[in-house]
Amino acid sequence: MRSLAKAKALESEVDSLVMKYVNTLRSEDLKREIVWHDHSGETRRITVDAMLHHMIEEELQHRGEMNAILWDMNIEPPIAQWHEMV
Repeated sequence: MRSLAKAKALESEVDSLVMKYVNTLRSEDLKREIVWHDHSGETRRITVDAMLHHMIEEELQHRGEMNAILWDMNIEPPIAQWHEMV
């Protein structure tokens, strides 16, 4: 069943898992490589540091998309100040 409450609960769960991982990181961990095989079987590599930067970029992209959808519906998107998110 789709609902705003369910979406908020899932968002909270994902945020908690990400922060649990991030809080374990030390400076030296940022240069560690993550290795995986993509759908074609090709081996891919990325550092933890680059992956975290990518996650931030993705977050910004999706927030912008949500704002555009709200503007298309003539709804003013909520403004989230940086100090409200920490």
